[in-house]
Amino acid sequence: MLIKFAQEEMQTPVEDLRLEYVLKLCQAAYTAPKFKDNAEKGMAADEYARSLYYCGRPDKALEIAKEAMVLLQGTPGFERAKASVIYYNNVLTLSKHIK
Repeated sequence: MLIKFAQEEMQTPVEDLRLEYVLKLCQAAYTAPKFKDNAEKGMAADEYARSLYYCGRPDKALEIAKEAMVLLQGTPGFERAKASVIYYNNVLTLSKHIK
């Protein structure tokens, strides 16, 4: 449910986006004590990684996205998680070349 709220918030225009709210929702979902299965935890991790990226932490986003990819193995969400890992890795690699 927390992830749903965060996803809805992320649909708002950039000027109205409340990143702190999204980050807190995603972090709460990711650190929740119980999940139905690995896929549910993986979806929470994927959204948390996305919120970390939007908050300027692609390094942390990559770390969490890798966890999401492992958790989502064998599910429809795996390809999205894999694409996120590749994207965040590319961002980090390119950012090191910017002076």
